[in-house]
Amino acid sequence: MQMVTCHGSKTVQLFLERSKEMPLTLEIRFDHRVDHRDQDLRLQEILDHPAFLAITDQAHRWASLVLSSENAEDLCVLRPPIISCCPELKTLELARFWDSIEGVVLDFVPMPKLTSFHGEYFQPLQSTHSLPWHQLTRLKLNATHDVPQLIELCENLLDLSIQIDPHWEIDVTYRPMSTPHQNLERLCLCLLSTEPEEPESDTVKRLLESFYFPQLIEFEIINESCEPHEQVLDHCTFDTLTNFVNACSCALAHLALCDICISDSDLIAFLRNVPSLTSVAIKDPHDTSAATSVSYPLSIVFINSLGVTTQSTDPDSSDLILLPNLRSVFLVIRKECDEMKLVEMISSRWNVDEEEEDIACLDWVTIRIQMPAVDLEKLEPLKDLKAEGLDLVITIGMQDVDFI
Repeated sequence: MQMVTCHGSKTVQLFLERSKEMPLTLEIRFDHRVDHRDQDLRLQEILDHPAFLAITDQAHRWASLVLSSENAEDLCVLRPPIISCCPELKTLELARFWDSIEGVVLDFVPMPKLTSFHGEYFQPLQSTHSLPWHQLTRLKLNATHDVPQLIELCENLLDLSIQIDPHWEIDVTYRPMSTPHQNLERLCLCLLSTEPEEPESDTVKRLLESFYFPQLIEFEIINESCEPHEQVLDHCTFDTLTNFVNACSCALAHLALCDICISDSDLIAFLRNVPSLTSVAIKDPHDTSAATSVSYPLSIVFINSLGVTTQSTDPDSSDLILLPNLRSVFLVIRKECDEMKLVEMISSRWNVDEEEEDIACLDWVTIRIQMPAVDLEKLEPLKDLKAEGLDLVITIGMQDVDFI
């Protein structure tokens, strides 16, 4: 349910009546720009509106809430006397609260079941805020927060997402975590560039150097900046990735690098350090005409390196199998593709010799070849692998037309 304005109280009340005691998912968005009267007066009118009163009367049913505003005063929705408790609330997102709420106190009503907090668009978030940090299992922040300090408050945290603009010079000093976080299993860095004209900062590197997650299973770096044709290219290196994983001493199972510039040689070298991986998702960055230096990880050399037929299992060999436990592959190829090498790689991972007990067999493969010219005839053998039982999807061209 989304409440943009306070009109339609009968509709709201009817919905609440018909939904009986079902949990409620709400979005409450305050937009004071539509009314230029005194903000305190406008807020009081909203709080007294029958539709709003009907919603707050059902606070005991709120399961998920997005509260969006630019005014700290609107946080009163989560305080007495507006409501007294949110006994079923599991997910809370505070959006669009920025510097105008400096010093605000988050003295909210009890939320005994709150496990997920989205604060990437809430600034500033402080460790002194009285959120039930110890309850949280999922947390979303942005890199302007003192992330390591906040994580240490969340002893039961399992899933952490951090939004980063790699072109911001962030003043926060990330002090390394004093003790390892023994529960965190997933870390996602979402890169969202708003100032691409600025040089890249070392924020990603500094953040990773401050973390210590020995139970980490999933690690993702995802570039979500702009439309594809305007995408800002963010770079990653072997040293940055390897130093982080080695410091954590974790056994990664899933890795995602999406629209990130990393050379094929750096990627291959890094993957040799994480033989525990069972799943990889890698997307070439988009080819932007403005880019002066672009590294595409999914080169022909990289695809060839994933094959197992020409590699040695001798532990003393420098040509050990890359990712021996690999079972799931998702690739988006945008720069170069050798169709025959691709077929050979997938076939070698599917038809693993029974004597190779230390090499896993692929279960699931999705390949998107987003290039203008692809030789479909050379990909035909992959249809036989699908017929044999491999869960395989191949899409071709800029519009992702299904081939298999």
